[in-house]
Amino acid sequence: MSHHADVHAALSRHQAIIAARARAELSMYRKTGSMSIGTKGPPATKLDRYVYLTDANEGNWWNSAVGFEFGHMAKIPKTDKEVWVPGKWIIHKAAGLPHG
Repeated sequence: MSHHADVHAALSRHQAIIAARARAELSMYRKTGSMSIGTKGPPATKLDRYVYLTDANEGNWWNSAVGFEFGHMAKIPKTDKEVWVPGKWIIHKAAGLPHG
């Protein structure tokens, strides 16, 4: 059943809705334009669909995107103090998932 054309179409529609919501949410925070929302699905995957956040300008894009989504520690300029920067929960909000 999971490989039926109607199931694939429904999953693709749902992925597109989540991606559009995530792009709209991200647009409220975009400063440099380096972060973006991507999608992946068949034929690159067998069945699953992915909506993900990435950062094109970071050498470690995964850490950057994860820190933006979930939150991260950051040093205050000209001090040795670190503060917690809350996550923006872009993907979570777009998918209607609970978050911190």
